Amino acid sequence: MKESYVSYYKPYINHIDRDNNMGLIRYLLAFGVLIGHFNIICGTDIPWIVSSNNRVGGFFALSGFVLTGSLLKGISFNDFVKKRAWRILPSYFFVVICASILLCFVSSYSFQEYYLDSGFWKYLAANLSFMNWLHPGLPGVFQENEITAVNGSLWTMKVEWQLSLSAPLMIYLCYKYKWNLRKTIIVIISVAMVYRLGFQYMYQKTSDAIYEILGRQFFYQSLFFYCGMLIYTYYNLFIKYRWYLAIVSVVIYITGWLFITSEFYYFVLQPFSITFMVLSLSLLPKDIGSLLDKGQNISYEIFLCHFPVIQLIREFDLIDKFGIASTLTIVITATVALALITYYTVGNLYIRRKTKLVRQTA
Repeated sequence: MKESYVSYYKPYINHIDRDNNMGLIRYLLAFGVLIGHFNIICGTDIPWIVSSNNRVGGFFALSGFVLTGSLLKGISFNDFVKKRAWRILPSYFFVVICASILLCFVSSYSFQEYYLDSGFWKYLAANLSFMNWLHPGLPGVFQENEITAVNGSLWTMKVEWQLSLSAPLMIYLCYKYKWNLRKTIIVIISVAMVYRLGFQYMYQKTSDAIYEILGRQFFYQSLFFYCGMLIYTYYNLFIKYRWYLAIVSVVIYITGWLFITSEFYYFVLQPFSITFMVLSLSLLPKDIGSLLDKGQNISYEIFLCHFPVIQLIREFDLIDKFGIASTLTIVITATVALALITYYTVGNLYIRRKTKLVRQTA
């Protein structure tokens, strides 16, 4: 079956040039999310070209693009899940567990009350199972902050898993029922857009925040993810015009960011412009990101670690003491330090595992 499967998808399979800037773009998106949450939690207004939702969407566009090749080449579902788990889970579990243990020092509860409180165990259970919305806070932690959630970024991880697991299912169904892959992806993108607009309409009509929250969850983020998949199927054409696409998409996005207030642009056109911008810039030659980290990319760990750091900054009102610029510098420095600790403790286990498997088969 694998041979016929690979043969069926052969027209879509491409070799991705590793000399690209995906690492650098991941850093720009990660620090963009950091600044966005810094603004929300601390009440500042530091400008950043990519809006909060679209920064997350940019990550999903990259994921969709990168994962498609492996799936079309016939990787087994078990191997696919194992590879995703080894990259995602160690750092995620490490951050959740460490936060739950160490934040006892800023809790209004005593140590004994903190660890015996049911909220502590509910937090661990909910967040370790990717159901962070069930119990986002810890006992007596950040209760005076406007946002009491310990790590408001973690909702994206359940979406990452949902999208990652939906992709092999969709590709298998296309093979089994001989659906056109590109047309199927376009249908999914269209459904995602209708979903987003429908919930935005309900939010505007009722002012109920639940519609705004649901509107930016799985189905909306699938728009970015499947756009990334679609672009992979047109890789040779996309790479041929990457310089033009990079320039045009950047100009369109900046123009929209600075001058256009239309909701049609923001909800319908901007997601596509950010996807094209992120992927076209990612595929430009010369791997600048590796000059920063020697191939040990910690953007994922930065994403996981930044929110609790900002919450601590807000807890102790450091902006009032040091000012915005100095406080942001503290946040970035502390986040990068924690991200490095996380990565070199457990985050690079996937590299160690890969190296071990290569040695065993050598």
